[in-house]
Amino acid sequence: MVNFIKHVQNTYSQRIFPAIQKHKATIGVVVAGTSIPLLILGGIGACVVLTGKIEDSKEIQVCTNIFQKIEKDNFYTHEAKYTLNGRATVLITGEITENSNFEDLQVIAKQWRYQFVKNGILGFLDLNLAKVDTNISGVVLTNSIDHSLSKKDFSYVVCFDENQKIQAIATLKKGAQVGSNDYLTYLVTHPENLEKTSPKSISGSGSATVRHVCHDANTKRASLVELSSIPSAEKFYEKIGFIPCKLSDIAGDEKGNQGYISSKVLKPANHNFQETT
Repeated sequence: MVNFIKHVQNTYSQRIFPAIQKHKATIGVVVAGTSIPLLILGGIGACVVLTGKIEDSKEIQVCTNIFQKIEKDNFYTHEAKYTLNGRATVLITGEITENSNFEDLQVIAKQWRYQFVKNGILGFLDLNLAKVDTNISGVVLTNSIDHSLSKKDFSYVVCFDENQKIQAIATLKKGAQVGSNDYLTYLVTHPENLEKTSPKSISGSGSATVRHVCHDANTKRASLVELSSIPSAEKFYEKIGFIPCKLSDIAGDEKGNQGYISSKVLKPANHNFQETT
């Protein structure tokens, strides 16, 4: 999956985007002359890709449903150093175990996918390469999480803010036995968190979620966590405490490729919502 994301991003950044930059005027004329076919294709694409849009109030309701069904022993709190509307907020991570929560999480994944597509289109219209690249990753990741939830072969850790709104989702493939490594397959944060100037943006939800995954792997299964990263996220994982490695059998098709492994125990703050200062 990581290789697929890299391929899509490279194709866009190395071939499509330079062509657009070079032939902006010509493309504008062509678009003007083919507006009806484009609208038809756009409508079909919207029906296929943009399904899942829900109102903000519905998103909060679904997130609250998920939060309330998580066993309290599966929660961790994280230091109140993350920002929400310009002030500190507590982040809470929890592992999803109930089937009903899988269905609710699919609703969230579809909603995020819609937002990533919308933001990517806006970036494309603005000729903002970085924004398009980032949102391409978001679309692929949320689509993959959506499909994985249908299979129910993975474990999921989610991160909530103090309002019980989900800010990050991690998909995990656990090792076959105690002591064998786990594999972090996907990690994606709320689309709003990519818009750093947005008052709804929260920083730290991704790292809080990864800390939960690594802590549980170490304390409950005596294992470490492997992952494969796209280039733009490598510094993020290195900063948390991951080091380069060759991926093992747990990585499936990625086995033998260059990846990362957790080098130390990454602890959340505390159990049971006891905020640390």
